[in-house]
Amino acid sequence: MYRGRGIEIDLATREATDMLWRDVARARGEIRASNEGAKAIRDWLGSKTKKPFNNMKEMTSVMSGLDKKLNEIKVEIATKQHTETSNKKLEEELQAVKIRGSFSFSSTRRYEKKN
Repeated sequence: MYRGRGIEIDLATREATDMLWRDVARARGEIRASNEGAKAIRDWLGSKTKKPFNNMKEMTSVMSGLDKKLNEIKVEIATKQHTETSNKKLEEELQAVKIRGSFSFSSTRRYEKKN
């Protein structure tokens, strides 16, 4: 009889128990290695599937920047056209005033009749 941990067991049972624990420890190691391999595969697959999504995110960001720039250009063009239109109208009005009374716009900002 073998005495250990408060329980009396015979030597054959003790050896069988030790062998069982060794098998369990080896199985744990194999499971751990298998899990690490599976994790590595999942990480690799994840990077392969994340890359297209990251590319789409980057493209969306670029497109948003382009849309913003396009809107800025549209505003600039509209402002320029408005300014040109306003200037053209002012020139037409000035010509009309000159034709009607031969008035000129002096530096004192008053209309004076030409001699």
